[in-house]
Parts: sequence; C-alpha cells; structure tokens
Amino acid sequence: MERKVDTAQRAPGALGEFAASALTNGLGGMVQMATAWLEGASAISAEVSDFVGHRVRRDVAAQQALLSCRSLAEAEQVRAEFVRTAMRDYMDQTGKVVEMMGQVATDMATDQRQNRRATPL
Repeated sequence: MERKVDTAQRAPGALGEFAASALTNGLGGMVQMATAWLEGASAISAEVSDFVGHRVRRDVAAQQALLSCRSLAEAEQVRAEFVRTAMRDYMDQTGKVVEMMGQVATDMATDQRQNRRATPL
C-alpha cells in the first residue's frame, strides 16, 4: 500500500527553507543597498557640514569688511562681492551634492545587480 505524504507535514520544513533562501538571496541585496545608501548619506552629510563651516567663515569675513568700510560706495562694493561669492558657492555646492546623490543611486543599483541571485519565488 502506497503511503501518501501530507503536504501540511512538509510545509514547516519548506517554509523554513524558503525563509532561509529569501534571507540569503533576496535580502542580501537589500543589505548591500542600505549600506551604499548609508555610506553615501554620511559622505553627503560631511560635505554639507564642511560647506556650512566654509560659508560661516566667509560670512564673518564679509561682516568684518563691512564694519571697516569708510564710505557707502565701499560698503556697496563689499556687499556686491559678498552676494556674487555666496551665489557662486551655493550653486557649486548644489551641483556637488547632486552629483554625490547620483553616485549614491548608482552605487545602490550596482550593489543590487552584483548581489542579485535567483529569488526563491
């Protein structure tokens, strides 16, 4: 007499294998993506922090220059230079941060492609 194996009896083992396979194959890529994102976010944070320090130093220097002006024309010249420099600095910094964000996205996608394996689904 042939013995039938109840699929319900096999389910816990199959489910465990599925979960282990998902962790190994599916979530491994997610961990790599998260790592790339965290490293990128940390680099961007450091870059922005450095920029803020740079701008504070320039702002203080501009204030000192304004306080030493002897005429309205001289103050206007200092103000105009301050505005030009600030706009250039902020535009350059924005471009740098956008590039860094693009690199983070590329790194995340690259990590995902390199770590992709057959999913157990």
